[in-house]
Order: sequence, then structure tokens, then C-alpha cells
Amino acid sequence: MIDPERLFVHVPYALLAQYRHVVQRAGLPLEVFVEAENLEVSTLEAMAAELSALKAIAGRVAIHAPYEDIDPGHPVEDKREEALRLLTMACALAQATDASYVVAHTGYDPAQAASDPAGWLARSLETWQALLAQPASDGVALALEHMLEPEPSLVRALVESLPAHRVGVCLDTGHLNCFARSSPSAWWAALGDRIAVLHLHDNRGQDDEHLGIGEGTFDFGALFRWLQRSNSTPFATIEGRDSQAVVTSLSALGYPVDLTLLDGA
Repeated sequence: MIDPERLFVHVPYALLAQYRHVVQRAGLPLEVFVEAENLEVSTLEAMAAELSALKAIAGRVAIHAPYEDIDPGHPVEDKREEALRLLTMACALAQATDASYVVAHTGYDPAQAASDPAGWLARSLETWQALLAQPASDGVALALEHMLEPEPSLVRALVESLPAHRVGVCLDTGHLNCFARSSPSAWWAALGDRIAVLHLHDNRGQDDEHLGIGEGTFDFGALFRWLQRSNSTPFATIEGRDSQAVVTSLSALGYPVDLTLLDGA
């Protein structure tokens, strides 16, 4: 179903100290969400040293790039340049830690892009191509994550224009359940050959609640059946709103967790 050797748990960089003992005792590999403010106040060298120490314990680490107010296809050039700057820094951190992948949001905003999707796509593609040309992205595997896109065509068009050996898709179950308007099966039918990472969390179809697997209404059974049929083994990251949601998801995936590990987390 989900390969345990390719499973991660999402944790914001700001909470690393809070979860460090969990990592040390359970050996859980982390997908570390680095916000723009983290990149501004900490040196890349210090952050890389911290993440490398965690990687030495768990064997793997991954990076989630900043995404708030970041739109690589924004009509304002300064906004696109800022997106490129922050994405380049996230890639540099991934490169320094030999991270398994970097998840980066497409940044699609219906308020900006819905009236001119072709223009947004062209600008976004230019930004991603500029990122791939940066030395900091050499050897870094990117997975572009959808959020507010109602259906998969724009995501497909974007990744089809970028090299498959460097850029894949991050399919997010929570975003499919509360933001998408086409069925989840339509998404993996359209994107299946480019899905490199899964973000696993649940909700009840209204808000991006980040519940544990099975606590909402997303049909995980359908997803797992597709994975089995397609013989697909993407990386997978549990994105829970708190430690209990992470435990619920791990248990749903068949990985028992010692609850005492989460004391104080």
C-alpha cells in the first residue's frame, strides 16, 4: 500500500525541537516545512546542520518549501522574483542535506489566474525553468503540489513542460477533498505517471482540517487500490494537524505507534 521506506511525517521547522525526541526514539523521517521567515532569520548552514543531524537518526529527510503568498505565475514581476528567491533557498537547503525531495506549491490563485489561465501557466513555467537553471537546484527532485486548482489540467500542463526526471507532482488528499471539483480518480488518471509524492490527510469536505486518515470523508481505499493497480510507489507524507492525527494516520496505514512517544509533543 504505502512503502514504509518511503514514508515521512510533516513537521514545521519551528516545531523541530518539540518533536525531536519522537524522531530520536521512533526514527520517523521528517518532511520539514520551512517558512519564509525561517529562511530569513536562520543561515542555511545552521539549518542544514540541524536537518542533517535528524537525517542521521532517521536515514532520510525531505523539505517543504514556503508557500504563503508565493505564486510563481503572478502577473507582478516582483512577486515572481520573490517566489524564485525563496524557492532557490529551499532547494539550496535540500541540496545541502541531500533531501529526498522538495515539495513546492504551484501557487495557483483563482483570483489572479482564473481569468487568464494561459498567461498564468506561461509565467509560472518561466519561473520554474529559471529555478531549474539555478546551481542550487542541481540534483534536487521537485514535487509540485496543487491546492486551489479545481481540476488537474493546469497541473498536468505545467509538469508536462518541465523535465520528468527533475519535476513531479505532489498529490494532496486533503486538497482533493475540499478544493477540487473533479473526482480524485480523475486527478490520478491525469497525473498518475508524474505523481512523485503523496500528502496524506483527511477532512470533511469543507475545510482543510488536516485530520488523521479515516477521520474525514476522503476515499483512501480508492487511492490505495489505484496505487496497487498502477504498481506506483511514490513517497508519502502524513500531514496531521497534531500528534494524535499523525498517530491515527500511522495506525490506519498499519504502522503501530507507541503513544508514549508523543508525550509532550
